[in-house]
Amino acid sequence: MENFDSPLNGLTLGKEYELLNTLLREIKNSVEPIRNWDNAYFTRFLYKYFSPPKPQEETVKPGLIPLSKIKLLYSPTNELGVVLLFGMYHEELGFPYIVKISDKFPDAIVIDKSGNMRTIEFEYLASNFRDHHHSSSQCDYIICWINNLPEDDELRDKVISIKEFIEEKYGER
Repeated sequence: MENFDSPLNGLTLGKEYELLNTLLREIKNSVEPIRNWDNAYFTRFLYKYFSPPKPQEETVKPGLIPLSKIKLLYSPTNELGVVLLFGMYHEELGFPYIVKISDKFPDAIVIDKSGNMRTIEFEYLASNFRDHHHSSSQCDYIICWINNLPEDDELRDKVISIKEFIEEKYGER
């Protein structure tokens, strides 16, 4: 195959698709009994005798909490899951409007129920706020899954734990 000088795992998805289709076409055309089959019949043949592997069953990671009452099967495992849950519950958490979500600090600008603009940083663990060296003076709230800050931590007043909110609202544990 002169057009494909890279190993298969180094090709783009499009080039990989093109290579595999080219190889299948060459094989089909080189075998006399199947040379005249139309492509639909050839595809059915391949699927019947060389079907793709069945997807593996999803296994639940230890420590994940089923959240069946909120249309999310399991608790988040990272910051992105916290952002998703905030998007689902921002109004009930006291923020009727999301103005902007960003990939830079602070992660979000929202309007609270009093009509004031507020800044939010999303974290999986509240303590990650410090680990990421964020400035508490530039952030009004830390929205997290788990509030693991000590009771006497000055940041604790800024923290809203979505896990605690869901546990209170739905009794999920």
